[in-house]
Amino acid sequence: MRPITKVILIFMFLATVVFSQETWEYEPSMDIEFAEKDSLANPFLCTVDSTGNLWVISSTSTSLHAINALYKAAPGDTVFTLIDDYTDDVDVNSARGVTAIGNDIFVAVKTTTTYVSSMFRYPNGNFTERIQYRTPTVSIPGYGTYIFGIAGTKDRYIYGGIGYLGPRIRGYDFSGKLSPVGIYISKECTAVDPGGPAPSGNDVIRDVATLPGGNYYDPETPVYTSRNSLPEGGSTGGVTKWTGGRQDSLSTYSCVSLEDADSFLKWTSYVPNGITLDSQGRLWAVGTDTSRRWVKVFEVSGNWATQVVELPSSTSKDIADPLGAPLGVPEDVALSPNEGIAYVIDTEARKCFTFQSNAVKVREDRSAVANEFRLYPAFPNPFNPTTTISFDLPKASTVRIDIFDLKGRQIRTQTVNYTSSGRHAILINAEGMPTGIYIYHITTDFGRRSGKLAFLK
Repeated sequence: MRPITKVILIFMFLATVVFSQETWEYEPSMDIEFAEKDSLANPFLCTVDSTGNLWVISSTSTSLHAINALYKAAPGDTVFTLIDDYTDDVDVNSARGVTAIGNDIFVAVKTTTTYVSSMFRYPNGNFTERIQYRTPTVSIPGYGTYIFGIAGTKDRYIYGGIGYLGPRIRGYDFSGKLSPVGIYISKECTAVDPGGPAPSGNDVIRDVATLPGGNYYDPETPVYTSRNSLPEGGSTGGVTKWTGGRQDSLSTYSCVSLEDADSFLKWTSYVPNGITLDSQGRLWAVGTDTSRRWVKVFEVSGNWATQVVELPSSTSKDIADPLGAPLGVPEDVALSPNEGIAYVIDTEARKCFTFQSNAVKVREDRSAVANEFRLYPAFPNPFNPTTTISFDLPKASTVRIDIFDLKGRQIRTQTVNYTSSGRHAILINAEGMPTGIYIYHITTDFGRRSGKLAFLK
């Protein structure tokens, strides 16, 4: 028993080191902007699909001069591509929510006709295969109220925030278990957001977050919602945690309002104060209003939220970082599939600010001349805790680095699109990794090279 206890203690210590030393850097060269022809784009909410594509809805929710539209940026893109413009061909008053289930994209909208709301699905992100759920000619129960913000589960259920008898959450079944596809879950949540009723409809749920890969048949797996306060003031706004129900039966859900030491999560009237969850269950929250201008990460225990990370922002009203992004009116945040990149959309800047974690940091030397793909030995090696892997590219290429332990288990992966030839370097930070030998593969358009790393403490 004593050796087992020792191993457990070491593991706990390593976990603490990773947690305390996590840092992010703003990468302006990776920012994503809207094309000049998309001058009416007003980024509102965003999501990332399983391939790593970033999807953004533009909405009239915060600007009547904007267009309602869906945009996409593939990994490495620096300009958004317009996928669907709702201006002329469909009955859309405003885009209200977006989520990804695998590579399928879902968009919730407020309509201009009496059936109030609708949802679009883009199979594999394909515009030509777009399906609309609930139209004037196709009646599907559950869309007779406004839907504000949506988030999907791996089992193809969607949680949405609604105002009717709320604010509260409602479930929609896209798994095919119920007919018709897209129908709402009739065993409804009756719990009301702790901020109380919203008779005016001005202080409602604006965004929803679910755990990536989470088991939502387990009543303890939480759903989070973000709600703004009334425009004329008040304290209805904040982040709410919902537990006790299931994705196929919401009637037993209850909810609590999150508290934190600095009232960071008590929102004002600004919208949408986007939220997301990472695979560790940590809450990422966007402080949209002028007294915040930040993106913070919180560990949640019960109804208590503890801040653990803030993305660097030169305009943060909490801790300004001169090397951070100049956030104006940040709206929402999304993470790449490996959670090494954070995307923050900003409606004032009309762009997406991009951040990279310290686990894998990219460096470039474009002055170096390269005629072939060549991998150089990692230096230093052995190392503690960082080492640099350098390589030459004869032309622009997508580069993927994969790190494995000697049992063949993948420890880390990262994909980067290089737009130029030359010598490049990837800085590896092994904080939190056990001492040992690791194998790494660098895969490019010109082949794959491999090497060994020795991490010693």
